[in-house]
Amino acid sequence: RALSFGRFSGSFFAFFPSFFNGIYTGPQSTGNYDWGHLWFLAYLFAFSALALPVLLSIRRNGEASRILSVARHFATMPLLLLPALWTGLLEALFRPGWPGAFNLVSDWANVSMFLSFFLAGYLAGSAPELLQAFEVHRRPALILGATAFLARIATYALVAVPDGYNAANVVAQAFRGLAAYGLVIAAMGYGRRYLNVQGKMLGIARDLSFPLFILHYAPLTAATYLLLNSGLSIWTRWLLAVAASWSFVVVFTFLARFIPPVRSFFGIRQPSVRAKQRPGPIASR
Repeated sequence: RALSFGRFSGSFFAFFPSFFNGIYTGPQSTGNYDWGHLWFLAYLFAFSALALPVLLSIRRNGEASRILSVARHFATMPLLLLPALWTGLLEALFRPGWPGAFNLVSDWANVSMFLSFFLAGYLAGSAPELLQAFEVHRRPALILGATAFLARIATYALVAVPDGYNAANVVAQAFRGLAAYGLVIAAMGYGRRYLNVQGKMLGIARDLSFPLFILHYAPLTAATYLLLNSGLSIWTRWLLAVAASWSFVVVFTFLARFIPPVRSFFGIRQPSVRAKQRPGPIASR
């Protein structure tokens, strides 16, 4: 990045000591320190802390929670799709001004959207009626999401959409919010309908998920750097880099099962638990 923006000239090892000089906040920033893809963990921690009173209230009151009582009303049509207006409004209000810097303190579009989905996900997990509604009404949700997605593409194709607050950009971002909600509900509905089973491969995928998110970037970057001047085709280099990254994560996950602190940090099951589990349905529909 520093090379691309013309802020540095030299080798990686010459650059590394300056990596901690200032915080990178965008293309115009003079800082270098950046949390990269780990921004998600910081956001998730902040959302968990902010929402903790609500989450504890739901957990404490259980089925008698007033919050869940209100949420259950959205298990029917057309109320199930009504929150799409909320996500569309958030995108229209915030995305033109804060397109997404992932710096937590000045990233209102992402913060408002992700926090909304975070809370909605907890509510859905606490109210089975909502999950059932996602499955039953998956087609209308898919139609909403796909239509809004295509409308957004059409907006960019038919008119000029400058950055910042203007009519075209506000409309385009509103379609983005509508599409986000519709497609997420559709994905959950179709997943519940066709993937609602437990099995060995699902358990393996679960064990790999968090290590893959945390660790994939370092081996991927190293492999890409080593293959950069190899003379191989772009697709060959891409396949080799991805294979190297995945292989590293698989080996790490396997070894981490036998190291309790590492296993606990990455949410990997114990070997004995893995062996005792048998395939079976997650829940009856």
